[in-house]
Amino acid sequence: MESEESNETLSEWLPPELAERARVAAARDAQTAERIAAKKTKDRDKKNRKDREPPKPPEPRNPRFALAITLLGLALYLAREVATALAAPGRAAGVAALNYAAAACTALVYVKFLVGRRWHKPVLGALLALGLGCGVASALWSTALEPERSQRAIGYASAALALILSPMFWLLYGLLRRQSAERRAGLMQLVVLIISLLSLLLGGAARLMNLAQQKPAAAEPLITPERALNFFEGVALLFLLMNWPVLDRTILGEKKPDSPET
Repeated sequence: MESEESNETLSEWLPPELAERARVAAARDAQTAERIAAKKTKDRDKKNRKDREPPKPPEPRNPRFALAITLLGLALYLAREVATALAAPGRAAGVAALNYAAAACTALVYVKFLVGRRWHKPVLGALLALGLGCGVASALWSTALEPERSQRAIGYASAALALILSPMFWLLYGLLRRQSAERRAGLMQLVVLIISLLSLLLGGAARLMNLAQQKPAAAEPLITPERALNFFEGVALLFLLMNWPVLDRTILGEKKPDSPET
């Protein structure tokens, strides 16, 4: 009504051509305002719907594949820990004990993905918390033994970043929040793998530049057994997290859809 009255008022003192242009512009502006308001309402409803709906776990696609990839990941993880222990035999006794405890808990997490339907979530959460706690304590203790302050600062920052990027940390977070976290943990594992590949590429490029400038290459090999095992174990864990709801069910004790949760 107001727009019609304003158009009539304009037509009283404006030429007909300008009044028609003003009427068309006012109608176009009204349509634009309606589209913007509708888009804002749609975006707000979509955001509210996302906030209400908890994240969904991945669909259990293939139990045999999940079983094979879990056993492969466990074998690669144990081989990596052995290779790491052999490569660094001179660690402090307390640091070594914490590392062994963290490794044992992580290995048991893989086993818990496979078996033990009863009390699955509490036991899995306890193993995740204990493994992460021992790993962080080991990293902090090892960093505290560094003689230089700059090395200690880098070590503390690396320990914090490693914890945030750890998929086990996000699985524990999902258990504490009582929501699915497999896909989020898988995303963090993918980030870790990308960082590993970038580090490998940068190291290779630096070596090529040193060779081109006839400089001596670094003494440490670019690809060590523990690095290779760590990468492939991460790939196996990524496939597992994206293909099986490890927080809800075990692989060998899969529940039927109509069976009550224990």
